Amino acid sequence: MECLESVEKSGFKGNLEVIVVDNGSSDGSVAAIKKSKAPPSQCFGEASKSQKSKVKVIRNRENVGFARASNQGIKEAGGEFVLLLNSDTRVSKGVLDGLVDFARKNEGLGAVGPALVNKDGSLQPSAFWLPTLKRAVDEFWMRKGKWFGKYLPDQDRVSKVEALVMAAFLVPRRVFERVGVLDERYFMYFEDLDFCRRLKRTRLAVYYVPEFRVHHEEGASGKDLAERERQWMRLIPSSRVYHGDFAHWLIYLVMLIGQKWGKSK
Repeated sequence: MECLESVEKSGFKGNLEVIVVDNGSSDGSVAAIKKSKAPPSQCFGEASKSQKSKVKVIRNRENVGFARASNQGIKEAGGEFVLLLNSDTRVSKGVLDGLVDFARKNEGLGAVGPALVNKDGSLQPSAFWLPTLKRAVDEFWMRKGKWFGKYLPDQDRVSKVEALVMAAFLVPRRVFERVGVLDERYFMYFEDLDFCRRLKRTRLAVYYVPEFRVHHEEGASGKDLAERERQWMRLIPSSRVYHGDFAHWLIYLVMLIGQKWGKSK
């Protein structure tokens, strides 16, 4: 509810269409939305005269995964831009206008994301390098660079990055028409890397704009992935889709051997 309320209070100057995809929740989320001051319509009702936004609800009977649920919302959206926004985020005033204005002014843009901020005001690493076999060798064998895992881009300027977390991720509709929506073979993890890799192959840029900030309370699934070996095991199903079986197992072996070498020194 805090996420929806923050969107409503964000001061967005244009027409806003809010689409809630409930992914088989059992915590009473949909009921809470219905009881709110601006209840959604199951049949996609129009906004009232006092609202510039309209709210749609798509309710899944089970958890169909992040990519598939996101695509349900993307396909229902009718606007010029689509903002993928996690339910554990809160949007500050002016952020939506800022992201849209930035996207309109930058030709060749594939996606743009804001800085993500923790509850205590600290910044979250939210950018990725696209993982490759060469980068695995460089990091785990040659000890050159940190290519795997999230990092924090420069906070003093706009940065072009290879990939961003999709917690708050703005994409022009024309980009989906060009490169397609999210790949539904990914239930969870790697769908962001896969989409950004397609943007790169199409020569569309991904921008990180630290001027705009979105509060993001990361879920337990993200916080539990501190130990790298354990994290990699949990990522295996999606990694095999992303890299293909042969490349996946090569990278896995490079990482495993490199970690053992590191511990033996």
